[in-house]
Amino acid sequence: MDDLLIRSNVIWHCDLNAWQMAAIYMGVYLPGGRTEYPIFINVEVCGNTIVDCPRLAGFFSSCENVRVHHNTVINTLQLPLGLACYGSSTMEEPIYGEHYEGIFQFAHSQNCSALDNQIFSTIHP
Repeated sequence: MDDLLIRSNVIWHCDLNAWQMAAIYMGVYLPGGRTEYPIFINVEVCGNTIVDCPRLAGFFSSCENVRVHHNTVINTLQLPLGLACYGSSTMEEPIYGEHYEGIFQFAHSQNCSALDNQIFSTIHP
């Protein structure tokens, strides 16, 4: 996939299913794990508002030339990353031993950036 623009969307209460990965997810799994070959090329994610995503706001794997900028994320990471609920059910550990962290994450990708995003939390511990 080449030349994708995700702009000016409101993503509200997304990814509240049992998988709990990311509101915006790009990735390719092969039998041996994630591929480093860039399947997603020239992607721009900008001007979006993401509200109440339990894990990451965005996960980008097998990508090249991805710009994530000027997005607003409210109440992300509501579930601790250390819990065993990464897989297809809430009882599974990461299939390939991945570790997910942060608001926007890049894995097996090249020339990618996340800049000038605003992160807010209204949740009080």
